[in-house]
Amino acid sequence: MRIKAEDVLDKMVRRKIDKLLPLFHYENGKLMYQGKLCMPRKAISTVMQLARDERTAGHFSDLKTLSKLRKFYWKHKSGDEKNYVQGCLICQQKKGYVRKNLIEPTSLEAF
Repeated sequence: MRIKAEDVLDKMVRRKIDKLLPLFHYENGKLMYQGKLCMPRKAISTVMQLARDERTAGHFSDLKTLSKLRKFYWKHKSGDEKNYVQGCLICQQKKGYVRKNLIEPTSLEAF
């Protein structure tokens, strides 16, 4: 009997699904992951804006912002949130937070 690559891949996918499936459930018509509301990709920027950019949000650090987002789940949440905080123009201007890859202005004394 010959084993096909598709069969092996199928078994691997099934094992992964079987492992993850118990962590997901529906609650009041909403998909939940370990008690957290699963967010679709298209809603993430809106959720982060509400958690961070609204007047009552306060433009806090990435850890405080992550704490506000603890009731939500999406893949790569921590990285997405960190990039969002680092890219915040208001924080860069008011708090002196500088993103590492921003270009520093050239001094006129050099010319």
